[in-house]
Amino acid sequence: MRVAPRCDRYVAVDFSPVVLDRLRAQLRTVPAVAERVEVVERRAGDLHGLDENSFDTVVVNSVVQFFPNVAYLTKVLENAISIVRPGGHVFIGDVRSLPPAQAFASSVESFQATDNMSAGELRERIRRRVDREPELVLSPAYFLSLRHKFPKISRVEIQPLRGRADNEMTRFRYSAILHISHQNAAHVHVEFMDWIKHKWTLDEIRSMLKQQSNQRIGIKGIRNARIEKDLAAMAILDGADTGYTVGELRHKLEKSAGEGIHPQALLDLETEGLGFNVFLSLAACRSDGSYDACFIPTGEQQGTTSPAINWPEPDAAQFVHFANAPGQVGMRNELTGQLMAHCNQNLPRDSVPREIILVDTLERTL
Repeated sequence: MRVAPRCDRYVAVDFSPVVLDRLRAQLRTVPAVAERVEVVERRAGDLHGLDENSFDTVVVNSVVQFFPNVAYLTKVLENAISIVRPGGHVFIGDVRSLPPAQAFASSVESFQATDNMSAGELRERIRRRVDREPELVLSPAYFLSLRHKFPKISRVEIQPLRGRADNEMTRFRYSAILHISHQNAAHVHVEFMDWIKHKWTLDEIRSMLKQQSNQRIGIKGIRNARIEKDLAAMAILDGADTGYTVGELRHKLEKSAGEGIHPQALLDLETEGLGFNVFLSLAACRSDGSYDACFIPTGEQQGTTSPAINWPEPDAAQFVHFANAPGQVGMRNELTGQLMAHCNQNLPRDSVPREIILVDTLERTL
């Protein structure tokens, strides 16, 4: 309802008739908006009837984690790109990030663990959570690779989510923006300084901006304060012996001091009158969740579209593995069901197992 009143045409697509009926009921209460909104029942990959180059923007928000695989997502995006006119965008929001997937699993399992749980058991639970993840988790490298598959994409942005809320959404997700054009945009060249070498604080970056008010400033590899404690817990856990307890892990974490910078703290510098627009990127796909920042003097900014910055990109190895394999839990349940049915049909009644449990590995006892 916040976007539609500003649009000439707004088409909403969903496969749930219940959701669509609710939307239609809401639209009837605002006739001025309803006349420019179409509500269509179909799946995300079905955009038939929508003309090529007929929309400024397609939004795919908070849904890709429920797609069955990368192939389906690619088909959805192919259709979306086809209906966006040059100069438009495809926005994919709240994407679960693959590079820090283990840190996310560690965060969840560590929070749920009891103080007396051993490090060995916690490590095994983290591994199982990663291996059995039911949702689609994507590397930003997947979206970067689309430039080579779809010529209409001129560039791709990978942005951390804004906000101070401390939850899974802000810490382990990102947004991807596909810029649609038949011509590559002229890049804004920036020299990126390495944060790891200097470990600047927020105050030191603020002072830098005051001293260099007319220069572009780029900083790469900034430690992400959002997940810094999760990474510290993983490092302690990796080095701990099997008997080390979660309680000891938590006690050690309480004493650790963070050095990272919260992404929103840098974005908030825009409001301090320093004369810079702030842009952040997760395009480098680092597993520690570190990000890059670019500060552009406000006098250089033209229009509302973000500039085509030459962001640091991933190593070539990041383009080998784009996503996890969701649905492993369902496949395991289906397999055990088939095995139990086979046993019921082919074994004597007193030999049918009460339960079949699949294990990932068998411990060696010899």
